[in-house]
Amino acid sequence: MPIRRPRSRLGFGRAPRVSPVPLLFIYGDNDPARAEPFHPGADGHVYLAPDANHLARIADLTPADRATATATLERWAAQPRG
Repeated sequence: MPIRRPRSRLGFGRAPRVSPVPLLFIYGDNDPARAEPFHPGADGHVYLAPDANHLARIADLTPADRATATATLERWAAQPRG
């Protein structure tokens, strides 16, 4: 019997390391994923949350980074989809 593998799941380890769409990543200071970081393309952003792990959130960022990340998300949300 053949093994079925869903086509929709590529697996993060095999995903492209550079994205053509804007992405926002928040890595924790103690995040093992930082060893092989994702590099977002144009208009993408990477933030580092101090004293956080892999479960870092916008709320874990410094106040300045939190404000910048929030403004970026608000700008993206205001753009028409096309």
